[in-house]
Amino acid sequence: MLKKSILVVDNEAVVSLHIRNLLQGWGYKVAATVSTGVDAIAIVEETPPDLILMDINIEGDIDGIETSKRIREKYNIPVIYLTAYADEAILRRVERTNPYGYILKPFHDSALYAAIKIALYNNMVEKDHVFQYQIQSVLNTILRISLEPISLTEQMDRILETIITLPWLKFESKGAIFLVKENAEVLQLKVQKGFSEELLIACNEVPFGKCLCGRAAAISKTVFADCIDDRHDITFDKMTQHGHFCVPIKLEGKLLGIFNLYLKDGHKKAHIEEEFLTAVSNTLAGIIARRGAEEALVKLKIQHELILNSAGEGIYGLNSNGMISFLNPAAAKMLGWTPGELLGKHNHSIIHHNYPDFSNCTDSDCHIHKTFKDGVVYRVNDKVFWRKDGSSFPVEYVSTPIFDENQQLVGAVVVFNDTSERKEAEEKQIRLLEELKQTNYMLKLSTEKIIQSEKMAALGQLVSGVAHEINTPIGSSVLSASHLQEKTREVHQLFHGNKLSKSKIEQYFDVALEDSDIIVKNLLRSSAMVKSFKMVSGDQTSHQRRIFKLKEYVEEIIMSLKPMIKKTPHKIHIHCDREIELDNYPGAIAQIMTNLIMNSFIHAFNEDFNGTINISIIENFNNVVLMFKDNGKGIPEGTLGKIFDPFFTTNRKGGNSGLGLHIVYNIVAQTLKGDIYCESVEGDGTTFVITIPKEVS
Repeated sequence: MLKKSILVVDNEAVVSLHIRNLLQGWGYKVAATVSTGVDAIAIVEETPPDLILMDINIEGDIDGIETSKRIREKYNIPVIYLTAYADEAILRRVERTNPYGYILKPFHDSALYAAIKIALYNNMVEKDHVFQYQIQSVLNTILRISLEPISLTEQMDRILETIITLPWLKFESKGAIFLVKENAEVLQLKVQKGFSEELLIACNEVPFGKCLCGRAAAISKTVFADCIDDRHDITFDKMTQHGHFCVPIKLEGKLLGIFNLYLKDGHKKAHIEEEFLTAVSNTLAGIIARRGAEEALVKLKIQHELILNSAGEGIYGLNSNGMISFLNPAAAKMLGWTPGELLGKHNHSIIHHNYPDFSNCTDSDCHIHKTFKDGVVYRVNDKVFWRKDGSSFPVEYVSTPIFDENQQLVGAVVVFNDTSERKEAEEKQIRLLEELKQTNYMLKLSTEKIIQSEKMAALGQLVSGVAHEINTPIGSSVLSASHLQEKTREVHQLFHGNKLSKSKIEQYFDVALEDSDIIVKNLLRSSAMVKSFKMVSGDQTSHQRRIFKLKEYVEEIIMSLKPMIKKTPHKIHIHCDREIELDNYPGAIAQIMTNLIMNSFIHAFNEDFNGTINISIIENFNNVVLMFKDNGKGIPEGTLGKIFDPFFTTNRKGGNSGLGLHIVYNIVAQTLKGDIYCESVEGDGTTFVITIPKEVS
C-alpha cells in the first residue's frame, strides 16, 4: 500500500524538522518542507500531496491562508492549519478556506496525529462521495444519450466523447469502442477518437488474443498497460508512448465488446479509475443489449409485416370483443374491403353473419367467436365469408386464441383461404374420375374381348394345324380300308363261286394284315394327336384347377403345336424332371407356353434363321422356376421395359395385337400368383424367368 504524502509548510526550521520526524515515524511520506507559499504551490503543481500542514504566518508575499485558498480552489487538497494565532479576524479567513483541522502551537504530538488521521479519513470519504456523484452524473449523461433518437453508433460516439473529456480523470483525449463481430472471435472498431490513419487500418478488426484489446476480449477481463510493452502487437513507426485501459463490455457473462482508453506513458493505475470504467462498461452493455433487442424487435416486426403482407392466405386479428384489430392485404382483397374500412369493425356482423343459404349464423354457432371466448383452436372447412358487395365465397379457416404474458385471453387470429377454385377443381376431378372409371371399364371389356379373340384365334390356328396334321394318317387309313374292302369283295365273290383257292386265301390274309396294320397305326397316331389337342384346347378354354405332371403336360402342349412347328426349321428342347407335379391351372400354363413360343417364332427368329428354344424347369422349395430361352435377335434396351405393356408390339404391320406378353404377365401374376421377368441383350437372345408356386393358393 502506498504511503500517504504530506507537505509541511512552516517558516520555523525547528518545527518543520520536528514535524518531519513525527510524520516519518508515523509511516507517512514527507513530500517536502517549505517556508513560503510560492514554494508550496510549486510542489503541489509538480507532485500533489495527500495532505498539507500549513502554518499561517509564513515567509513571502502570501500567507498560509491565501496559499491554502489557492491550492484548494485548483487542486482540492485538504489542509490542516498550524498556528500560534487565534484572533477572530484570522479565524474568519480560515473558515472561508474550509480547512480539515486547526491546531494551535505549541501542540501535543498526539493532537497532531489525531488531526492528520481524521483529515485523511474525512478527505477519503469526501472524495468517495464526490467520485460517486461524478460517476452517477456521467452515467446519467450516458443514459440520457441512450434515450436520444439516434443510432447506436452515434450514441457510442457521444458516450466516448463524454468519457475522454472528463476533467477529473487523467485520460488522454483518445479512445475507441469495439463490438464483437457476429459469429466470430473478432473485435470490430465501431467508434474512435483521435485515431491516426495507421490505427484506423490496423485496428479496424482485431482478433481475440491480439494486442491489448484482443487479449482483454480473450480473457474477458480488464487489461491495463502503463506503456507500450510486448503485449502491444499493433505498432508502427513514430507511434508515441502511451498506456491503455482495455475494459470488457459484458452482459450476464457474455462479451459484447471492448472499451479502450489511452493513458499517458507511465500512468499509475488508480482503483477509482477502474471502478469508474467498470460502471461505464456495465452501462454501455445495457445500452448495447437494449438497442440490439430494439433493433431485433424492429427487424422482427418488419419481417412479420412482410410475411403478413406477402402471405397468400387471408389473416386478421380480433380483440376480446370480436373487433378486427389488424388484417393483411390478402384478407382485405378477398373480402373486397380496404384495411381501413374493416379495422375496428365487428368480425361476425360483417364477415360471418349468414350461412350459404342466407340463414342467420348466431354467435353461439360461430367458431371464431368461440375461440376468443373459450381459448380453443378451431379448424373449419365448410363455411362461407361474405364480401362487401354481398356475395359469399367458401372458405376454410383456422381460428387461434391469443394470450397475453399473464395467460389472459385477449383475442384471436384467423387464417383463411378462399376454396372456390379448389372446390371447383375437386368437383372437376370427381367428374373426370367417373369418366375415367367408365373409360377404364370399357377398355377392360375391349381388352377382354381382344384377349378372348386372341385365345380363339390361337385355338383356331391349333384346330387348323391339328386338322391338317391328322388328315394324312386318316387319309392313309381310308386308303388302306378301301383297299382291304376291295380285296374282301373279291374273296367273297370267289367263295360264292366256289373258285376260292388256298393261294387266294393266303394272298388275302397278307393284304388284310398289311392294311389293318396301316389302319391301326394311323388311327392310333390320329387318336394321340386328338387327345393332346383335346387336353390343351380344353384346358385353355376352362379355368379348372387340377394336379398334373409338368413335363408331361409341356410335352402335350408342344405336341399340339407340332403342325405349326414342323413348318419351321426351329427346334424346341425340354429339360425337366418327370416327377415335378403341380396343383395348379394347366390351362394357364398352356396359354403361357403357347404365347411365349409364338412370340419367339414371330419376333425372335428371322425367316432364314434356325432357331432353338430351351425350356428348363427346376424345383425351388415350394416353387417351380421355368426358364424359357431362345437364341434369337434379342430385345433392344429401350424396348425391354415395355414388353409387358398392353398393345405394345414391334410388328403391328404383321397383324399383331401387342397383347401376347401382356396376357402372359397377367396369367403369371394373377392366375398363378407368380413372378415373371425378362433378360435380353440385343443380338444375343431372350430369356423369360417365371416363378410359380407348386400349389396355388
